[in-house]
Amino acid sequence: MEKIKKFIKDGYLNEALIEIDVELSRSFNLSDEKSRSEYIGLKSLKKTLQGFLKSKRKSKKGKGGQTLSSILSSSQNYAWLSTSKISPAGLADNTDVIDPIIKKRENELIAIAKTNDEAYKEDLAALAYAIDEENTPILFYGEIGVGKSFLAEKIHSISKRKNSKFVTVNCAGLNETNLYPNLFGAEKGSYTGSVKELKGMMREADGGTLFIDEIDKAPKEIRYHLMTFIDTKKYYPLGSEKFKIADVRILVGTNKDLKLLASKGEFEADLYSRVAGRIIHIPPLRDRREDIPLLIDTVINEYNNKNKNQVSLDMGAFEYLLNCSWPQNARQLIYYLLQRFSDCSRNNLRILTLEMIEKNSPGEMSVGSPKDFAGFESTIKNFLETWEANSGKYISDFLEPVVAKIYMEDYNPHMNQSKKYDDAMKILGISGDRRTDSTLYKQYLKYEEIKKKFS
Repeated sequence: MEKIKKFIKDGYLNEALIEIDVELSRSFNLSDEKSRSEYIGLKSLKKTLQGFLKSKRKSKKGKGGQTLSSILSSSQNYAWLSTSKISPAGLADNTDVIDPIIKKRENELIAIAKTNDEAYKEDLAALAYAIDEENTPILFYGEIGVGKSFLAEKIHSISKRKNSKFVTVNCAGLNETNLYPNLFGAEKGSYTGSVKELKGMMREADGGTLFIDEIDKAPKEIRYHLMTFIDTKKYYPLGSEKFKIADVRILVGTNKDLKLLASKGEFEADLYSRVAGRIIHIPPLRDRREDIPLLIDTVINEYNNKNKNQVSLDMGAFEYLLNCSWPQNARQLIYYLLQRFSDCSRNNLRILTLEMIEKNSPGEMSVGSPKDFAGFESTIKNFLETWEANSGKYISDFLEPVVAKIYMEDYNPHMNQSKKYDDAMKILGISGDRRTDSTLYKQYLKYEEIKKKFS
């Protein structure tokens, strides 16, 4: 930043633009207020300097125009420049007003996100600036079902790549054997059962966008090849010794804190630095309840547009849905409403009532698969076998340290740390403060001891 400041003060604007590009090559967490403000400031400053230089070339005399100093000092974005000492003068368009293209994109992102949450709107406003940064990946962080793929597809649809394909792949449950040919393609006969060439998603998305969800679950070898592709745009189809080139923008999604995983050696730090060029956190539905009415209205309108039977909710049903926790977020709410509306249509009913919802409450929906529950059941069984029933220990002696660790380290890493401490103490039913000798901290420290009992 100091270099940019000095170049501008000394009148070396082209050099300042080069340095701004260097700064913009860094990672920016658009869900962090300070990082977001710095990012928007740099993008806006770049546009201002470019506009100033362009207008200066058109009018060497600069009659009737603004000085660069007056333009920069009119915006809060540039307060850090101490603009009163800037030397060059000339003409420039008034760039303090938000670019109409950026504003249009911002509105479209907010519309697809279905949000009234002001903090999330600010994140999306910053994201609007990143849409045409063609070589910069975007990392979407959020719980399952918050709408990462919807937002990724919207970014594609309003970018310069919109006339090419948007391709998506979820890495969960895919091993290296089947993920590699699906991503990078395969030559005929390169693996058992391959009777023809497989072009792969990279080739399919050429000129467009590839969204890779749950990238943390991709095998390490695949992640290595992805890192190479991001750097070079080159890849090797399975069974081929000749590389191919694809012009693809990479967007990635995860519900894990990749930065934390990288610090533990559980995710490649080099890959994290590449995919986290721009980071956007999509908050869970429980943290933006004011968005639930928007989602309900959207589902009702879309359902009624596609079906002859027109449905709606009575007030009791509406208020009931507002107070549900929706652990699987927007996806769960949408699927639940579609199921209930289908029930209404089958029975020639037009109103979804509170009584109908109580008979099929959202709480009865499966949050995980039978396989997930079987694994959970097995874990509890092992836990009970380890429980020392005659030693005076309670189940809470084992569970609370695990809950404390998971909540403090793995859950919602972008949450305000102070709020996280307070919520953790509420969940565990304990009181105190955040000192290193507090009850919460002691529970947290017991985690490793508990972990050893299961190793």
